[in-house]
Amino acid sequence: MDLFNAICQALGFALAFGILCGVVLPLRLRLPFAAAGGTAVAGIWLRAEDVTFWPMLPIGLLGMFTAGVIGDVFAGASRRESLQSRAQPSGRSSGTLIATGVIIAIVVAAVAWLLPPSAIVVALAVVLLHFRRRRARPEKHEGLRILR
Repeated sequence: MDLFNAICQALGFALAFGILCGVVLPLRLRLPFAAAGGTAVAGIWLRAEDVTFWPMLPIGLLGMFTAGVIGDVFAGASRRESLQSRAQPSGRSSGTLIATGVIIAIVVAAVAWLLPPSAIVVALAVVLLHFRRRRARPEKHEGLRILR
């Protein structure tokens, strides 16, 4: 396997690990575990493929970034779900949301393993999701000011 495919596969596995951490772990543990785990997964994969070891740290940081973005998305979905069911928001995702996140992580890892360059598309999608959510925050609060 060539260097590009091995790095793309390691990136896909780190992104999948970041998605898993973002969905399952609480906010306080999410980022450190995603950074350490994404770096370790990338390092183990690259070492098993006899590829240079240098790209593991940036890949691990992308896994951490993914955990932050996906964790924010799933926390918002959990809050909306709890408001719909008239329950008090607990800050934790329900079983259905967690199962959905785990399935997404498995699909990302499987697709990255079978079609390595797809990990770049997933990474770009996470970055775009981050910037889209960041840009939409002021618009949400502006609408609340109009109601006053």
